[in-house]
Amino acid sequence: MHLVIITKTLPPGNCGIADHSILLAQAIAEKGHVVSLIAGDGAEASGVSIVKEFWREPGMRSLEQILTNLRPDHVLLQYTPLMFSVDRWYQNPHLMEFWSRCGRLWPTSLILHESYFRAWWHPSSLLKGAMEKVQMKRLASGSCCVFTASEPLLQEIDHWSGNFQRKLLPIGSNLPCDSIRRAQQRTQVGVNDSEMVLTLFGGGVSLLKRNRYVEAVDAVMKKNRVPVRWLLLGGVKPEWFSLSSPVLAPGFLPPNELSAYLQIADVFLMPHISGLSAKRGTLIAALQHGLPVVGTEGPMTDRFWRDAPGVVLTPMPGKNQFADAVYDLTASEEWRASLGQQNRRLFEERFTWPGIAGTLLETLS
Repeated sequence: MHLVIITKTLPPGNCGIADHSILLAQAIAEKGHVVSLIAGDGAEASGVSIVKEFWREPGMRSLEQILTNLRPDHVLLQYTPLMFSVDRWYQNPHLMEFWSRCGRLWPTSLILHESYFRAWWHPSSLLKGAMEKVQMKRLASGSCCVFTASEPLLQEIDHWSGNFQRKLLPIGSNLPCDSIRRAQQRTQVGVNDSEMVLTLFGGGVSLLKRNRYVEAVDAVMKKNRVPVRWLLLGGVKPEWFSLSSPVLAPGFLPPNELSAYLQIADVFLMPHISGLSAKRGTLIAALQHGLPVVGTEGPMTDRFWRDAPGVVLTPMPGKNQFADAVYDLTASEEWRASLGQQNRRLFEERFTWPGIAGTLLETLS
């Protein structure tokens, strides 16, 4: 089978969906299929076509010609509402028209990474979210299948009208995981043997709006005289929080270095306003690196996290419960290691790229 994956960005652009596209394509190719990638930005390579701003009308003509030349058996669109927007309302009529034309020429499927954002405390989001929902439904109606990594979103898609399949498709980790000498790496970055490293990675506004949860953890650790080092990775910024414990914030790092930092951590924290969600590649990377996870349960929390032994969920609101759950993990290093090992097994069972590719191919066939 010849598959074409369309996405906005490919490496060297810094984008999680870009890495997702590359890794998914590699896993599909390893199963004996042909995969072509088309993006609006990135490096040209074998099997990769770059069409600048293809989501706008002029670029779409070039995109359609490339697709015609490729003669695919199936076309997949990597999609979030904001990624292809052309105005402040996140709408793109050109993309909807293009996808409708594609559906008449080839079998097409949608990989839906992010849902629209709607919240009663943010009135404009209700209008924007409603408009995004209309666009998402139109794209879905012109597709053979809609994939998403989110159980709550899949439950909503089940109520959308249209003759298309709905399928849960996990996302994988975008990082390698080569073993390092943990003690040596901790010494190299200035972490003491006695310090427990608490890690925050990803989440953006969803994390920022729960900064008091992080500060509550810091306060509990200080009160109980637990030496803590905060590790802030990626775009998580120290100025988001008022912390008394020391902070290590290396910022954005190459994948190998990022993996090394995750391996010096003791606990992975995700106090997100939307709740713990399988749409977060950072969470999947934490499982891959064998870290116990403490997160919040919210509207986008997948049900299977409640049964994951290495994952602790606390309610919202409830910053004190969250802080206590993290403090409980200070009781035993062996217990933390056991929880981390169970998360590693969970990763191997359902979040590897060969497994994800197999689910997608089985559905498309």
